[in-house]
Amino acid sequence: MRFYYEGIEATTKQAVAGEMEAVSQQEVIRWFEEQRIEAVAIQLAEEKERAGRAVKNKDLVLPLQEMAVLTEQGVTLVDALKALS
Repeated sequence: MRFYYEGIEATTKQAVAGEMEAVSQQEVIRWFEEQRIEAVAIQLAEEKERAGRAVKNKDLVLPLQEMAVLTEQGVTLVDALKALS
């Protein structure tokens, strides 16, 4: 499994972050201890990648139709965007 990690080095007090391949989260924690790094966050890399989802065309149809109606009725583009947000 691939893990994303964030931590702070004990000696330099600098933040470290990255990804590593490990069998379990416990293995990542042991690696942290060996490297003298204080863990801030450890999560599966797949979970990190899924944090944001891609916008699909069907998600844009209704807001764009509403913006078109507003601008056709004489509402300025800036005001239409404000109204939709």
